[in-house]
Amino acid sequence: AGHVYTAATNALPSYVSTPEYDCSVQAYRPHSWDFVGGTWSFDRHGYYEMLVPSGSFRVVTSDFPGYLGIAYSNYYRWEWDDVQDWPRGDSVLVTTNGAAGIDFYLPPAAWIRGRVQGGATNLAGVEVRAYVWQGGDEFAYRSEMRSAPDGTYALAVPEGTNYCVFAEDPTDGRFWIGQWYFDGTNGAGLTMFAVYTNAPATNIDFHLVLGGAIQGTVRQADGSTPIPNTYVEVQATNRDYAGDDDTAADGSYRAVVAAGRYFVRTEPDGEIAQYYSNCYDYQWQNANVVTVQVGQAVSNIDFVMFSPCRIEG
Repeated sequence: AGHVYTAATNALPSYVSTPEYDCSVQAYRPHSWDFVGGTWSFDRHGYYEMLVPSGSFRVVTSDFPGYLGIAYSNYYRWEWDDVQDWPRGDSVLVTTNGAAGIDFYLPPAAWIRGRVQGGATNLAGVEVRAYVWQGGDEFAYRSEMRSAPDGTYALAVPEGTNYCVFAEDPTDGRFWIGQWYFDGTNGAGLTMFAVYTNAPATNIDFHLVLGGAIQGTVRQADGSTPIPNTYVEVQATNRDYAGDDDTAADGSYRAVVAAGRYFVRTEPDGEIAQYYSNCYDYQWQNANVVTVQVGQAVSNIDFVMFSPCRIEG
């Protein structure tokens, strides 16, 4: 039990849930997103209670209108412990006597708004993600959502600078190429901007173009065991980056790229890097070239990884 307040200690009472805001407090197993229980009921003082078994839990609020959800105590929902590889949040010990005073002070949201189109068509269901550039090739995740039926999106983020936004269509059977927001004012290929609670970033619009897809699977040396969560990179024939995807639980991937000729490469953890088809890195000149055409998928670009051997000394 506890209260949900704004950062200025004003109580946040119950709101009517919408697709954008479920206005809840939820409990998860420690260091995970394994749901245990939650409540969607608050009194006019922002007070909540919920029933859970005895044990330790990570307690998290959703976003509220105008405010960002956090994990107890005072971690953003997206914060991740890179060393332990789990979502951050202090564990709350709950006994049969309960756990009171689990209070939240939600920071105000700043807004990034825009529209996603393909040609002159508004695109629904496109995943739009906000990052903060941290120097070099480092981008820190902040928020994401799918575009609405009219193509619009509104991302709630903490205020700050060096924001950049990426739009990517996850829909099978569509061939829109992922794109960083770029307003054409520099040669970097993406545009960074600031966003504040009193100065939202608006007209962050995307005009996606059609390409084609490369798809297949990544499996262990036995030819049947899938390798999930591994990076697959599509490269131009000069080995410049052209696109990528991470494999799903069944080892499948799908990368949408512009029409052209490409190499495809993967390097799962503990495996030897491989180009399609069956080429080590040093043999890349012998890799098969995959030709992609607009509106078409090239299938069965599959990898069966070599069994690694080791030399120690």
